[in-house]
Amino acid sequence: YGTLDGTMALKITDVIRRKPEITLDQLSEEVGIARRTLVRYMSAFKETGRIERVGGKRYGHWEINE
Repeated sequence: YGTLDGTMALKITDVIRRKPEITLDQLSEEVGIARRTLVRYMSAFKETGRIERVGGKRYGHWEINE
């Protein structure tokens, strides 16, 4: 995960596995970090190809690439 905190990265991916349709607002509340901080994590995940958004913002879902 690069410079990202490994524990938080695991929390985020765990929640996404359980709820792939979760929004960023819901996800930030569930893992207990600010939305802006979560956006930084998600950007890093997307850059490395670890996570991608499939579909649109409203009806899409997250996919984790292992």
